[in-house]
Amino acid sequence: MTSWDWLKIETARQKVATLPSVVESLLRYGTTSQELPKEAATIPLRPGRDARVLEIKEHPPKVGLQKREGQIRLLHDLGNIEMQAMELAVRTLIEFPEVPKVFREELAEIALDEARHFALCLDGLEELGSQWGALPVHCSLWDAVADEPEVSRGDFLGRIMLVHRYMEATGLDAGEKILMRLDSVVGVKLARSIVDTIVQEEIGHVSFGSRWYRTVCAQNGIDPHEHFAKAYPEILRRVPRTEKPALRLRELAGFDAFENQVVLETLSKTDFSRPRPALLPD
Repeated sequence: MTSWDWLKIETARQKVATLPSVVESLLRYGTTSQELPKEAATIPLRPGRDARVLEIKEHPPKVGLQKREGQIRLLHDLGNIEMQAMELAVRTLIEFPEVPKVFREELAEIALDEARHFALCLDGLEELGSQWGALPVHCSLWDAVADEPEVSRGDFLGRIMLVHRYMEATGLDAGEKILMRLDSVVGVKLARSIVDTIVQEEIGHVSFGSRWYRTVCAQNGIDPHEHFAKAYPEILRRVPRTEKPALRLRELAGFDAFENQVVLETLSKTDFSRPRPALLPD
């Protein structure tokens, strides 16, 4: 199976089960564009789904977490995020064959982590008496990468910034918020266990992005603070997120004081009431 064929798989469980062989195949080719097939042109506009895909604004209203339906919605939404995360990892492995081998190996491990997180959500849904596909999903994370501006498309540093230092970092913000909400609800042990596992391990994924962000900046003579201060506001305008930053988790994931200050100041100055793309879910 080719990696682009894997992206087109619709069945969730099949996608999880076949991921190890796909990343192993991608790693086996080496690190030069000559050694890896030119697959980028065949990446689908959107990956395969066995659930109805709707824009976020078209999703039904959320239900409180004290209700089983609310916990089902939470795990379904989280599963949707984790599935896109593993797909984006594969996309990066396809589109950036020339980057350091160790980066690709570490990213492959992250893809497998995301698949395991997705499986936790699938199992949790079944334990709650539901199943994957019972609710609609979105493709906002995938679309954010697919819609990269022409000027930054194919930019390795930009991909690290967008996926690992923005989208995954805002996932930490959302995760902290969810855990705080779950702490005030009785009878949500299953959901809390799954969310806690994901949040704790996502710290390592964001840390991976922080480390490689600074490495790539150093290799290219780029000041990481100057780049971050310019890139963060641009991404926020294109892919808005409004959660309160989880500063402690961000620090654990490699954000320094300057970067956290940029995040705080940019959020405080951004008018989110202006027309903008649909927000990703909490």
